[in-house]
Amino acid sequence: KLLDDSRLRTRVGKLARGEALRQFGPGRMRAMVKALFEELWQRRRPVTPPRGAGYDNFLYAINYRPTPLCAGPRYGKKRETSALDLHWIVPAFSIGWGGMANIFHIVQQLEKFGHRNTLWIHNPPPKLANGLSVSGYYRDMIANHFPPIAAETYPLPRDLDQISGDAVIATDHFSAYPTRAISKVDRRFYFLQDNEPAFSPAGYAALFAEATYSFGFDALSN
Repeated sequence: KLLDDSRLRTRVGKLARGEALRQFGPGRMRAMVKALFEELWQRRRPVTPPRGAGYDNFLYAINYRPTPLCAGPRYGKKRETSALDLHWIVPAFSIGWGGMANIFHIVQQLEKFGHRNTLWIHNPPPKLANGLSVSGYYRDMIANHFPPIAAETYPLPRDLDQISGDAVIATDHFSAYPTRAISKVDRRFYFLQDNEPAFSPAGYAALFAEATYSFGFDALSN
């Protein structure tokens, strides 16, 4: 019957399209993602779970709660030197990452001006080659495969109050969530190298990446 009746085909097509938009349109999908996020927020864990235990973009958002900066320059401490104390939140990088090479070139130049830099690795793998510590593993990788820097390297601690200084710098959208939860600094920065929401198809992963651009960080770009 549909083959012989063009008006019926048009009517059925419009009805089908309307039903698809009602159930799966942009507004409906936004509402569903928001509802799921709010449900997970209520069930959030107080600390980040170990890698491999259901770790995904949602857990970044719900485990790192937004925290206001502590009041006053140097969060109340008197500055004794013009050198800055800078903290970089970086991913568990590998050999050949061009974005990390860019960061290390900038760290290298900052060190020439006397500024102190610390790298904090978020979400490092649980087991590393030769039984090395996270610090030792990434220090060796930097020394052998990246521009040389003097910055100390540590795994990101569960207690983010251990990180304090002049500024903290997010380096990708994953690191933006813990950066937003670090309070014992004067300023928060976002080192931007890519349009990261475009790394994922339309859905929750792209939305969580895009949300970090509204966190209010000062932007740095190469």
